[in-house]
Amino acid sequence: LLLCGGLAAGGLFARFSTDYKVFFAPDDPELAALTRLETTFTKTDNIVLFAMPAAGDVFTRDTLAALQALTDGGWKLPYATRVDSLTNFQVARALGEDDVDVGPLVRGPAAALDDAALARVRADAEGEPLLVGALLAEDQRAAGVNVTLALPRDRPEAVSEAASAARALVAEVRAAHPGLDVRLSGMAMMNDAFMAASISDMSFVFPLMGLAMALAMWILLGSLWATGAVWLVIGVSSGAAIGLAGWVGYPLTPPSAASPTIVLTLAVADGVHLVVSMMENLRAGHDKKTAITMALSRNLKALFLTSLTTMIGFLSLNFAEAPPFWHLANMTATGIAVAFGASVTLLPALLVLVPVPAKTGSSAVGATVAGAIARFVSRGRRPILVVGALATALFGVLATRLEPNDQFVDYFDESIPFRPDTEALMARLAGIYQVEYLVGSGRASGITSPEYLNDLDGFATWLRAQPEVTHV
Repeated sequence: LLLCGGLAAGGLFARFSTDYKVFFAPDDPELAALTRLETTFTKTDNIVLFAMPAAGDVFTRDTLAALQALTDGGWKLPYATRVDSLTNFQVARALGEDDVDVGPLVRGPAAALDDAALARVRADAEGEPLLVGALLAEDQRAAGVNVTLALPRDRPEAVSEAASAARALVAEVRAAHPGLDVRLSGMAMMNDAFMAASISDMSFVFPLMGLAMALAMWILLGSLWATGAVWLVIGVSSGAAIGLAGWVGYPLTPPSAASPTIVLTLAVADGVHLVVSMMENLRAGHDKKTAITMALSRNLKALFLTSLTTMIGFLSLNFAEAPPFWHLANMTATGIAVAFGASVTLLPALLVLVPVPAKTGSSAVGATVAGAIARFVSRGRRPILVVGALATALFGVLATRLEPNDQFVDYFDESIPFRPDTEALMARLAGIYQVEYLVGSGRASGITSPEYLNDLDGFATWLRAQPEVTHV
């Protein structure tokens, strides 16, 4: 028990990661390319705030004023380094024959613009290919503000700080402009949503599942003491899985955060097998110590083999490309090993100490049901075999229709604001699925050569012709 407690104590040092880069191995070429791109230009961490009027387009005083408020507020977000928006987009306007005036698209407070100024803003925006499809919807019914962030990698809470500040800004703008639908998305919001979903699962789903299992065990075993003993095994096993993450420095991510729930289900099976077997021996007239010894002798090999094969199955995830699945594999395997060890040492010791009735109504019902199932399977073994084989073949064929899907927006339920907000963004603006290229010229100052510029323009033209591309 002390050994398990020491391992579980590592959970005090476990930390959630808000960096999507943890899904890439350190030697991943895609990660190396992204790092080079960010080093050469700018980081890709961002928050997108966008506004959609209930009626009409964005070229109204109220909507432009809201975009100005989002732009000004974007500069005040934690770790903001750059803000690009419809209102601060730099445009050049001719002044006479020789002079050019360069300035923001909307100059001065938008609420004070006259009709002529609004018309000029619309005309300038419609003619900017860098705006249309990116920060301005093609139907002009939505416009966005992109805030680039420089998030410190050694402070996971930085993402939450920026996301919380962005939500407060959106709430403020919504209150000041009730006729607008203002939302937010971006990579920082996605990272924050992943962390929030993981915390929610561990703080709500795991306790709820554990409570449901405890209730089911109490009903089926008919003993509160036996249920408590099994639950102690579950607790130390799941705690060991999280503790490993803390001791070895695994970041908690959506995949690895599922390990306690997985261990819970497997630890329950180990404990229930022993308790049920012990109760059967008690009903046969054996004393408690003899009943426990016989239960261990009967189930030890089966428990060992199932635990070993399950561990091997999970450890095979170490061959996956994404490190979070390595962490899931090792954390779950550790929990399974602890569950087996606790089931054959700690659990028998507890069962000796606590009162466990030999006969309960629920255990008798369970024995009756099990006997009925056994007789049904024995009589109908051939039809069951045929139906099982056909079902296996059918589902095997259906499995070939599965397609890999890396659209991470679909990872989230509709109840999480990030998903509907991001889907609304992708339906109107460029969205968050982006591909960035670092196109070198191969020689010093080569990016100004006509050959390089022609090739680059040809590449951009080809990209725009692709059906999946919305903006280049």
